[in-house]
Amino acid sequence: MNAMKPVLTVSLGVRTDSLSRRLNQEGIIYRWQQAASEQLLLVDSESSSERIAELIHDWRLEQSSARGMVDAQSIKTWLVRSTRLFPMTVFLMVINLMCLPAGLSLADSGEVTELLRALSPYAIVLSSQGYLLQPLAEGLADGGWWRLVTPMLLHFSWLHITFNLLWVWEVGRRIEYMHGWRWFVIVTVIASVAANALQAILAPMQLFGGMSGVVFAYLGYVMIWDWLRPKSRIGLAKGIYFVMLAYLILGFSGFIDLLGLGSLANGAHLGGLLAGMALGSIRAFLLRDSVSPGQ
Repeated sequence: MNAMKPVLTVSLGVRTDSLSRRLNQEGIIYRWQQAASEQLLLVDSESSSERIAELIHDWRLEQSSARGMVDAQSIKTWLVRSTRLFPMTVFLMVINLMCLPAGLSLADSGEVTELLRALSPYAIVLSSQGYLLQPLAEGLADGGWWRLVTPMLLHFSWLHITFNLLWVWEVGRRIEYMHGWRWFVIVTVIASVAANALQAILAPMQLFGGMSGVVFAYLGYVMIWDWLRPKSRIGLAKGIYFVMLAYLILGFSGFIDLLGLGSLANGAHLGGLLAGMALGSIRAFLLRDSVSPGQ
C-alpha cells in the first residue's frame, strides 16, 4: 500500500459524508483518522494533489452555503417567534428604525426633512431667517398634539438609537409579555407625553428626541411593580436601578455634558421615570392578586 499524506483537518463534529462520496467517485484512496477533537483526512500520496484540492475547495463552499442557510432559517424563526410573543415591542422598534433618517439627515448635513418636521416636538417653520422653532404651546394650539408623542421616534445617530432600542427590547418586551400589549402601549404613550412635556418645560426651544425617556419609564414601572408585587415580579437585576438613578443624577449635574458626550434630555428622563413609577403603582393597585403572563 502506498504511503498516506494528510490533506485536511476538521473538527470532530463536522459531517464529512459528502466529501467522502466525492473521493469515492474519483477513485481516490483515503481514510479518516480521528483524534480527541479532530478528524484528519489522509490520502494516497500518489493521488493528484490538484484534484484533491479542488474537491476539498468545493466541499468547503458547500459547507459554507449550508451554514448560511441554517443561520438564515434560525434568524427567520427567531423573528417570527419574537413578533408573535412581543408584537408591539417589535413594532415600536421597527417604527423607530424607519424614522431614523430624519434625525441622521439633520445631524449629518443639517437637512430639515418633512419627516423631521413631523416628528419634532416643535413645529419647524421656514422664515426669511431660515428654519425657526415654534413654541410648543403654539404648536399644540394649532392642533399638533401628536408632538407630545412623536419625539420618541427621533434619533440623531446610530449609537443613540442602538442604545435606546437595546433597552426597549430588554425591558419593554418583559412588560408586554407579563402585562399584555395593551398595557405596554399605555405605558409607552403616557410616558412619552410626560417625558416630552417635562423636557420642553425645563429646556424650552431646544430640539430633542429619542426613546430614552420611555426607557426610564419602563425601568421605573418595573421597579415599582416588583417592589409592590414581589410574588409576580417582572424580574430585572436590582443593580440596573442604581445605574439608572446614577445616570439621572449625573445628567442633571452637567458632568456628562462636560465630558463632551452630548447634551442629555434630562427632563425627558425624569418625566419618563416619574410616569413609569406612577403607572406601575396604579397597575399594582388595580391588580391586587398575582398576575399571570399576558394578563
